[in-house]
Amino acid sequence: MRVRLFAVLVTFGWLLEAAAATPPICAGGQFVVQGPTLIPGMGADGTDAVSFSATLVGIQSGCAAVEGRVRGTGKGTKVKARWLSCPGVIGKARLSALVDPLTCNTMTGTFRAPKSRVKVLFTATRATTGACTDGTLTVIQNRIFNYRGCNVST
Repeated sequence: MRVRLFAVLVTFGWLLEAAAATPPICAGGQFVVQGPTLIPGMGADGTDAVSFSATLVGIQSGCAAVEGRVRGTGKGTKVKARWLSCPGVIGKARLSALVDPLTCNTMTGTFRAPKSRVKVLFTATRATTGACTDGTLTVIQNRIFNYRGCNVST
């Protein structure tokens, strides 16, 4: 009986330690892409950015904000999103990226649109703008300014 109780306590302690070791998720924000736009030929000034919040992911050069997956891992914050369509590409598109866990300022990833034969590996750095850190205000700002205003489905 004591051996079983000890085994249960050790297992429970290990589970608590594993839960406590869950990596933190980097705060969302706007990450400016270094190099060409993710969607070829899009982006009026030749720059692009990936923005994400706890639930939304969007690409400035054309893919409006959609529900995405953002989760913390041992390697950093993983950001994933899928679009049924985006201006400038044919068919579905998807983004898979990882935000550096130490500084939360560098994002590396891939944007793919298979039917358009688009596969772009990218690196982006966090944009340093504004002093407001209110998550709700940031989401509203991203929906209005970063995702082409009236083209947002909501």
